[in-house]
Amino acid sequence: MSFNYRFHKMNYQYKGALRVGLSLLLFFMFFLCFSKVNVSAKELTLKYNGKKQVYTGAQVSVMLDKKTVKTASPGLLLSDNVCVNANDVIKKGMKCTYTFDSKKNTITISKFNTKLVLTLNKKTAYVNDKKVKLEVAPRKIYFKKYKKTYVYVPLRFVAENIGYNYVWNSEKSRSQLNTPQLVRFGAADEYEPYKDGAPAVKYNNSAINYASFRTIKRDGVYLVSAKSFFPRNLKIAYTYDSATGAITLTKGSAVMRLSLNSTEGVFKDKSVKLPTAPVMMQIKNSKTKYLMLPIKYIAGKFGYSYKYTAQSDTITISKKDMTYYNQKQDPSVLEKDTTVSNVFEDITANYSNKQEYIKLTSKNPVAPVIDYAEGLLTLRFSGMYSDFEAVTQTFSDYGEYIDMMQVIGMEHTVTVIVKLKEGATYYCAQAGNVYNVILCAAVDSDSSYQLRIPIPETVSFSKITTKDNYNSKQYKFIIPGDIRKFLKNNLICYNNTNIKKVSYGLNASKNTEITVSLSKIQGFKLDNCGAYIGVTVDDPMNIYSRIVVLDAGHGGYDSGATSKGVKEKDLNLKILYTRAKAYFDAKNSNIKAYWTRTTDTFVPLYDRAAFAKQTNADLFISLHMNSAGSAANGTEVLYADNNKNKLRSLTSKKMATIFDNQLIGDLKMHNRGIVNRPNLVVLKYNTVPSVLIELGFITNKKDIKKLKSASFQKRAAKSIYDATGQIFSKYPTKR
Repeated sequence: MSFNYRFHKMNYQYKGALRVGLSLLLFFMFFLCFSKVNVSAKELTLKYNGKKQVYTGAQVSVMLDKKTVKTASPGLLLSDNVCVNANDVIKKGMKCTYTFDSKKNTITISKFNTKLVLTLNKKTAYVNDKKVKLEVAPRKIYFKKYKKTYVYVPLRFVAENIGYNYVWNSEKSRSQLNTPQLVRFGAADEYEPYKDGAPAVKYNNSAINYASFRTIKRDGVYLVSAKSFFPRNLKIAYTYDSATGAITLTKGSAVMRLSLNSTEGVFKDKSVKLPTAPVMMQIKNSKTKYLMLPIKYIAGKFGYSYKYTAQSDTITISKKDMTYYNQKQDPSVLEKDTTVSNVFEDITANYSNKQEYIKLTSKNPVAPVIDYAEGLLTLRFSGMYSDFEAVTQTFSDYGEYIDMMQVIGMEHTVTVIVKLKEGATYYCAQAGNVYNVILCAAVDSDSSYQLRIPIPETVSFSKITTKDNYNSKQYKFIIPGDIRKFLKNNLICYNNTNIKKVSYGLNASKNTEITVSLSKIQGFKLDNCGAYIGVTVDDPMNIYSRIVVLDAGHGGYDSGATSKGVKEKDLNLKILYTRAKAYFDAKNSNIKAYWTRTTDTFVPLYDRAAFAKQTNADLFISLHMNSAGSAANGTEVLYADNNKNKLRSLTSKKMATIFDNQLIGDLKMHNRGIVNRPNLVVLKYNTVPSVLIELGFITNKKDIKKLKSASFQKRAAKSIYDATGQIFSKYPTKR
């Protein structure tokens, strides 16, 4: 390469770099000029108080509800107060009556029965003739930019005194005004803004937030809308006669009679005087009228406590603790009746710590039979001392969720009958010799679970494991660590009539094991509810979308076919339970499996067939091994054409074909096809589509070698699982 070429190339590169540099310099100078213009655009040259001022503060916009108020000049921050163009914001925007007297330098603003009088350059003003002090004085301000003078007034002072809600947004330099709620009371013609605030109301720590609820303050007393609060929350019945103005509040035998616009009343036939009169309130642009009653006074008369918290602006109404009913028995009564060993030493119906419950203390732990239908809860305790007179107690006057309770003793059985009020539900809980029935509102989110297990904060929900011991009609929940003391103070609660008993203790691994005993097989589903485990308990078909019964043939004294020390019953159980369990019970499995046997036990044939109905199963699969002469070999799948049950359009014959194809394809066994066996009990008398798999011949050398192989057993178990999944995919249950 020549020097001349290199020189020209370098010269070319130098000129290119120079052009880029000049371009960047010009852009930077333009940016500085643009920035300078922007800064100067924010400055306003003003004149007020006889002095020229350069204003560099925020130029404030005003929002009225959801619309920006149009103004000829921006709002200004003067002495940290937003001042605005009175004619544009106060008169045109807020629609106030506005006048300026140039001779007296007075500004008069009026709206909603409120009159404000301000004077230019003075911090003294009048609100309905009452003298007040301003933080900043109104003034006339000349804008050089517009060549005009405008009257400016402090916006917050004007807005809040008239009744508007005022919010300052410093980030957006914007004042937000919200039109006040306009109300009128009684027969008043004009609406006026309600300015005294409306605190939130809670009942037993639950917020009252339904649309028809209203709270107001009159004469220093808070009133609430009667129709939406007293009947719904305090269960106080309410009537109002619009013709006479008569108001009646009733709870049980307690009756309060009041009159509209009068502080005189009657409670339990005695004259009373209210702190403020009941009043009818109407909100502008609404046809609805609200009868407002003093909440503290009425709640107190009917046995509720009242607390107002200024910091949170909240009224809390709570039911007072009280004992409704108590019955005691001396344990020595057992000496009179030696045929029983248990007695209720104490039966109490209480309201305490915002809970209503029935507490039954016995000499020994109890396990009642529970029935619940149409608001009537019945608990039957057998093996109890029962020689006492029946007791009936009503709680309609003061019961929150309980209306009536009966305790009946007869023939060594104590029956407790509880009538719940409308909208109530129950939970049962047991701690040693104390059995509790907890009553609560059915709308409580907790009541969506049939079993609630409290857990400490230190327990991770993901570490909790379960066991479904359905053959013993039990669940087991294993929680890491020893939480027995915690459970003693935080009761496990349940409200499913199929739950007979809940107990807990430590297992061999020193973890807490909770056992739920049932009256019949039930499905379950766990939810992490933070402070407790929420367990849904129901019939299996309402919990699981795919259910199958797996039947390992023979068992116990019935060995099935045998050959050279190998028993059919053992192969059946090994493959269909031990091996298949790894697939059906895997975390990612969406099939719920129930086994007719999980150990070497004998199960009668008719019981096996009936098990499908008990578990709400969709399919039934039985596993057997064949036997014949030594030459016979291969796999066959049996079905019964007299079993007419279907899963959608799936018949037992179609099911047999699917299993036969899957097994032969996966295991490469000799295919003996599908066979109709209408007299086999587990197929003929079943309630769902059913098959019986004869996997191989225990009497054939090649077959038995495979059947004994661990790898073959695993492949066979996987093939059965895959065929089951294929059926559910092709014939979904739609649950």
